[in-house]
Amino acid sequence: MVTDSGMMGTDSGPGVDSGMMGTDSGTPGGSCAAPMVTSVCLPQAVVRVRALLGAGMASMTGTLRANLYHMNLGGGASGGFRHTGGSRAGVTISDTTAAEVHFDMCAEGEMWSEENCGYNLWVYLDRNGNSALDAGEPAGRTEVDVNCHDSAAGCHTVVLGCTAGMSCAAFTDPGSCSCRSPNCAGIGSAGRISTCS
Repeated sequence: MVTDSGMMGTDSGPGVDSGMMGTDSGTPGGSCAAPMVTSVCLPQAVVRVRALLGAGMASMTGTLRANLYHMNLGGGASGGFRHTGGSRAGVTISDTTAAEVHFDMCAEGEMWSEENCGYNLWVYLDRNGNSALDAGEPAGRTEVDVNCHDSAAGCHTVVLGCTAGMSCAAFTDPGSCSCRSPNCAGIGSAGRISTCS
């Protein structure tokens, strides 16, 4: 059993859709609310997650948990290496009604994708409150970047259509990666971390 009980950045804001622009990933499309948290480094470090259930799934209630794990710093079978995440209790979602959770990538260290490559964003509805992704709980994942050069906080829609436990967060480990140019030197705080070569 894998838990995420050390998760920082708990969000209790409303899950509304205000149509704010941002980078969108996953399907189906949709816009996120304006950021409900403030980043300790830059506004584009806020990760906004919009979650829906898979098509035809009955509505469910629980704690929405979003996890941001490094793609290139850990095993794919475990979802990667944990960076940070957020949660929101008492949400009800369906295949047409979304809920959102927002958190700050910089809360656990400033690790931009330009200098640390991509992230595995895995999300699930914790129905029994044990802070673990159990078989039968709806989950989904997508690969995202959190870039220092973005103009706004990213908006990522994730469909929670998998109920097979931690395998819903797994991916094929891509191995080492290369830093991108331009990097984040001179952007944000002096506390940024770089792990790629």
